[in-house]
Amino acid sequence: MLQGQAVSFEELAAPWSKGKVLILVEMLDVHFCDQMDNALAIIKGLELRSDGQNNLFDQFLQQGYLVMREEISQENKSRAIQIVDYFRQKSLQAAAKAYLFIDEELIEYSADNMASSLDILKGIDLNSIDSVAI
Repeated sequence: MLQGQAVSFEELAAPWSKGKVLILVEMLDVHFCDQMDNALAIIKGLELRSDGQNNLFDQFLQQGYLVMREEISQENKSRAIQIVDYFRQKSLQAAAKAYLFIDEELIEYSADNMASSLDILKGIDLNSIDSVAI
Protein backbone atom coordinates (compact mmCIF):
# COMPACT_ATOMS: atom_id res chain seq x y z
CA MET A 1 0.00 0.00 0.00
CA LEU A 2 1.28 3.47 -0.83
CA GLN A 3 1.83 5.79 2.10
CA GLY A 4 0.07 9.14 1.87
CA GLN A 5 1.12 12.51 3.16
CA ALA A 6 -0.61 15.87 2.85
CA VAL A 7 1.75 18.68 1.86
CA SER A 8 1.31 22.30 0.88
CA PHE A 9 2.25 23.72 -2.49
CA GLU A 10 4.94 25.75 -0.71
CA GLU A 11 6.54 22.58 0.70
CA LEU A 12 6.66 21.05 -2.78
CA ALA A 13 8.08 24.07 -4.60
CA ALA A 14 10.35 25.69 -1.99
CA PRO A 15 13.28 23.23 -2.34
CA TRP A 16 13.69 24.26 -6.00
CA SER A 17 14.74 27.70 -4.76
CA LYS A 18 17.57 26.61 -2.43
CA GLY A 19 20.21 29.32 -2.80
CA LYS A 20 18.27 30.91 -5.70
CA VAL A 21 15.63 33.43 -6.65
CA LEU A 22 12.86 31.38 -8.22
CA ILE A 23 9.75 32.44 -10.10
CA LEU A 24 7.22 29.72 -10.69
CA VAL A 25 4.39 30.57 -13.09
CA GLU A 26 1.34 28.30 -13.00
CA MET A 27 -0.98 28.36 -16.01
CA LEU A 28 -4.64 28.47 -15.06
CA ASP A 29 -6.29 28.39 -18.49
CA VAL A 30 -4.42 27.25 -21.60
CA HIS A 31 -7.02 28.70 -24.00
CA PHE A 32 -6.91 32.09 -22.28
CA CYS A 33 -3.09 32.08 -22.31
CA ASP A 34 -3.01 31.11 -25.98
CA GLN A 35 -5.12 34.07 -27.12
CA MET A 36 -2.87 36.46 -29.02
CA ASP A 37 -3.19 39.49 -26.69
CA ASN A 38 -2.76 37.41 -23.55
CA ALA A 39 0.13 35.40 -24.99
CA LEU A 40 1.95 38.59 -25.98
CA ALA A 41 1.33 40.10 -22.53
CA ILE A 42 2.76 37.01 -20.80
CA ILE A 43 5.77 36.89 -23.13
CA LYS A 44 6.40 40.59 -22.49
CA GLY A 45 6.03 40.30 -18.72
CA LEU A 46 8.41 37.37 -18.50
CA GLU A 47 10.77 38.82 -21.12
CA LEU A 48 10.76 35.49 -22.94
CA ARG A 49 12.72 35.20 -26.12
CA SER A 50 12.03 32.56 -28.68
CA ASP A 51 13.92 31.25 -31.63
CA GLY A 52 13.20 28.54 -34.15
CA GLN A 53 14.62 25.79 -31.94
CA ASN A 54 13.55 26.77 -28.42
CA ASN A 55 10.16 28.33 -27.82
CA LEU A 56 9.75 28.48 -24.06
CA PHE A 57 6.24 29.93 -24.27
CA ASP A 58 4.98 26.98 -26.33
CA GLN A 59 6.55 24.62 -23.80
CA PHE A 60 4.79 26.54 -21.02
CA LEU A 61 1.46 26.07 -22.83
CA GLN A 62 2.10 22.33 -23.13
CA GLN A 63 3.45 21.72 -19.63
CA GLY A 64 1.40 24.20 -17.56
CA TYR A 65 4.29 25.49 -15.44
CA LEU A 66 7.31 27.67 -16.04
CA VAL A 67 10.27 27.87 -13.67
CA MET A 68 12.82 30.68 -13.82
CA ARG A 69 15.83 30.54 -11.45
CA GLU A 70 18.77 32.85 -10.95
CA GLU A 71 21.43 33.53 -8.37
CA ILE A 72 20.37 35.61 -5.38
CA SER A 73 21.16 39.27 -5.99
CA GLN A 74 19.32 42.52 -5.38
CA GLU A 75 18.79 42.94 -9.12
CA ASN A 76 17.29 39.45 -9.48
CA LYS A 77 15.08 39.94 -6.42
CA SER A 78 13.79 43.25 -7.79
CA ARG A 79 13.06 41.76 -11.22
CA ALA A 80 11.27 38.79 -9.65
CA ILE A 81 9.08 41.11 -7.55
CA GLN A 82 8.20 43.02 -10.73
CA ILE A 83 7.17 39.78 -12.45
CA VAL A 84 4.86 38.80 -9.58
CA ASP A 85 3.35 42.29 -9.62
CA TYR A 86 2.88 42.06 -13.39
CA PHE A 87 0.76 38.91 -12.96
CA ARG A 88 -1.48 40.73 -10.45
CA GLN A 89 -3.04 42.63 -13.35
CA LYS A 90 -6.77 42.04 -13.66
CA SER A 91 -6.29 41.19 -17.33
CA LEU A 92 -3.96 38.26 -16.48
CA GLN A 93 -5.58 36.88 -13.33
CA ALA A 94 -7.52 34.24 -15.29
CA ALA A 95 -4.40 33.25 -17.25
CA ALA A 96 -1.72 32.43 -14.70
CA LYS A 97 -0.35 32.86 -11.18
CA ALA A 98 3.23 33.74 -10.34
CA TYR A 99 5.01 32.71 -7.15
CA LEU A 100 8.30 34.14 -5.84
CA PHE A 101 10.53 31.96 -3.71
CA ILE A 102 13.90 33.07 -2.38
CA ASP A 103 16.18 30.51 -0.76
CA GLU A 104 13.36 28.06 0.04
CA GLU A 105 10.94 30.71 1.32
CA LEU A 106 7.72 31.79 -0.40
CA ILE A 107 8.00 35.58 -0.47
CA GLU A 108 4.88 36.54 -2.41
CA TYR A 109 2.47 35.42 -5.11
CA SER A 110 0.24 37.16 -7.61
CA ALA A 111 -3.09 35.78 -6.35
CA ASP A 112 -2.85 37.64 -3.04
CA ASN A 113 -5.69 40.09 -3.88
CA MET A 114 -3.32 43.06 -4.03
CA ALA A 115 -3.66 45.48 -6.94
CA SER A 116 -0.91 45.51 -9.53
CA SER A 117 1.13 48.68 -9.98
CA LEU A 118 0.08 48.74 -13.64
CA ASP A 119 -3.63 48.58 -12.78
CA ILE A 120 -3.18 51.39 -10.27
CA LEU A 121 -1.37 53.54 -12.81
CA LYS A 122 -4.08 52.88 -15.42
CA GLY A 123 -6.69 54.06 -12.92
CA ILE A 124 -5.05 57.39 -12.15
CA ASP A 125 -6.67 60.31 -13.91
CA LEU A 126 -3.74 62.65 -14.47
CA ASN A 127 -6.09 65.48 -15.47
CA SER A 128 -7.65 65.49 -12.00
CA ILE A 129 -4.34 65.90 -10.17
CA ASP A 130 -3.65 69.49 -9.15
CA SER A 131 -0.26 70.94 -9.92
CA VAL A 132 1.96 71.25 -6.93
CA ALA A 133 4.27 74.27 -6.81
CA ILE A 134 7.70 73.59 -5.41
